Amino acid sequence: MLEELLSHLEKTSFGIEGFRDHVHRVVGTTVSESEHVHRVDIVTGPPWPGPGGHTHRLLGETDLDDSGHSHQIRGWTRPSSDTSIDHTHQIELQTREIRAHGHKVQGTTASYSPDRWTAMHTRVEDGLRPK
Repeated sequence: MLEELLSHLEKTSFGIEGFRDHVHRVVGTTVSESEHVHRVDIVTGPPWPGPGGHTHRLLGETDLDDSGHSHQIRGWTRPSSDTSIDHTHQIELQTREIRAHGHKVQGTTASYSPDRWTAMHTRVEDGLRPK
């Protein structure tokens, strides 16, 4: 009963069923540091309400580079007050430092995805700016 009520409120408030569970995929390349870059392909957590709209937690790791190291990615997207199926979030954060350097991760998430499986199995354009 509660689930039905929440689904109804979600659909009438946001126009999308499943909004409270949606995620975004983040794909692209870090900014170059120490003459190399890393590929990023992670999925955000679900939305968190807050000032200016909702945000998403980012937690993951870059791919390994040729030297065999990667960087942890931890942070939050910028808020979005948009709740349409096309909405995205801006990203600007720094990876955890390893081997005396870190990398900027900046750009835009892919648009709304109803769940992690769909996010990872949908082709998306690179949203990160490597420069």
